[in-house]
Amino acid sequence: KIRRLREILDKYDDNEVILSIDVFDTITVASNEEIEKKFISMDVDVVYSVESNCYPDNKLGKYFGANKFINGGGIIFRNGVFKKILSFLIDVTEGDVAVMLSVDQYLHQMFAIPLLNNFRIKLDTNNEIFQCLYNEDLSNFKKVNGKIVNKVTNSLPCVFHGNGDDGFAKINAFYELFIKN
Repeated sequence: KIRRLREILDKYDDNEVILSIDVFDTITVASNEEIEKKFISMDVDVVYSVESNCYPDNKLGKYFGANKFINGGGIIFRNGVFKKILSFLIDVTEGDVAVMLSVDQYLHQMFAIPLLNNFRIKLDTNNEIFQCLYNEDLSNFKKVNGKIVNKVTNSLPCVFHGNGDDGFAKINAFYELFIKN
């Protein structure tokens, strides 16, 4: 998935702002302009959607705050920077990873490279752009003046992702409750 996305991104200008989402279990409820405006106002290079599940390795959970963990199903980014990030991820997963991961110098380099390249990354913990529905109670949302409000964060998410085991059921219920009516 990472390799394929990296190849696709070569077709676009490095200054382009790109939204990448899981297409089979998401609903977008805002215009491209609104989403891009929110992203630009965050003054970062990459914004990841978040969820309450630290998948696939719960051990990493202790390095995140507020029970919010990266969800790869929703990312918005400046193309040139994200291509560098994807290239880095491809490079560190090639070869004999098990041997390289046992070398302390390699591990320190992996940690330092994103910092030295000044990648400005933000998790959308306030659900300004992305709202994952995994482990979410749909009663935490209301429709006001045609917009969907997250009552917990008091935000207006733009993209709703029905991730998890009950993803399709949640996205369908969400559609019936908030979009269709």
